[in-house]
Amino acid sequence: MNKCFYLLLTYMCLVGSAYATPVPRIRGKIVEAGSNRPINYADIFLLSGKNETLVYQSLPENDGSFTIMDVRDGNYTLYIRLVGFDVYTRPNIVLNVSTSVLDLGTIEMKALETELAEVEVVARKKQIIYRLDKKVIEA
Repeated sequence: MNKCFYLLLTYMCLVGSAYATPVPRIRGKIVEAGSNRPINYADIFLLSGKNETLVYQSLPENDGSFTIMDVRDGNYTLYIRLVGFDVYTRPNIVLNVSTSVLDLGTIEMKALETELAEVEVVARKKQIIYRLDKKVIEA
């Protein structure tokens, strides 16, 4: 009976300490550069540093904030992508047991500046005109 009690107590201590180990998290907020408006529709990718495999993919909340949870210890690269904006890249993100929360702060996405060299507007006249009593075909 005593042996069973000590085995159960040891098991409870081991399981309890495993669940008490903090899991590293990454958080931040994505805003548009200049206006500081939150961006809530950007693609967030977390890739492992070893072989660039996708570990996590998500979208930010309505206020632009995001939290990446349940990531193992290691070296990662963060990509944030949105059409019409420069791709944000943050390499060498190191997560370990001592890093419980890595706060990236406010991430500003810069809009791409594209200019058109020339614009050509083409309009064509209707070839067939319908009137009340007739149809006119212009050549």
